[in-house]
Amino acid sequence: MQSTTGLLVIDMQVCAFDGLITPPIDEGGKLLDKVAGLIKVFRRLKLPIIFIQTCALPGQPYAKDTHGWEIHPRMKIGDEDKIVYKAQSNAFENTKLQQVLSNLHITGLVTCGIWSEYCVANTTIAALEQDYQTCVASDAHSTVAGSNSKAVRKIEEQNALLKSKNAQLLTVSQLAESLRNK
Repeated sequence: MQSTTGLLVIDMQVCAFDGLITPPIDEGGKLLDKVAGLIKVFRRLKLPIIFIQTCALPGQPYAKDTHGWEIHPRMKIGDEDKIVYKAQSNAFENTKLQQVLSNLHITGLVTCGIWSEYCVANTTIAALEQDYQTCVASDAHSTVAGSNSKAVRKIEEQNALLKSKNAQLLTVSQLAESLRNK
């Protein structure tokens, strides 16, 4: 990893965890812990953090300014952090993400967050296609699947897919160690 590595925190919004509008993300508490830990590492090392926030159409889950749209308070957004709003599962599509990354001189990305098979996978693949050195926090993304075993299977499938596309896969603890040793 280079010192120009940024963290993309994808769709860690309240409604994904509280179960009031959509089924909650599998192992949501553990995911919040992992992502919050990764944010702390990036913050301690003064590396950029970019929060990706879905803005769905009115009347849909994740619609702007409706219940649960806000980024989960456990993410503790800092004044120096950036927020990029998106309407598609790929955070690069019709957003200012590319411009934000360019302004921050980022050449490497770490992805984490929710909907492993949609937003995390599509954003990671788009980052790879745009020649970012991309690492997936392999234990810091999750999905909704009806059971824990199904969710684990989906996460494993996405990790394998992203690895086959040349993304690096590291756990949060491996990432922390890698970034500290730079």
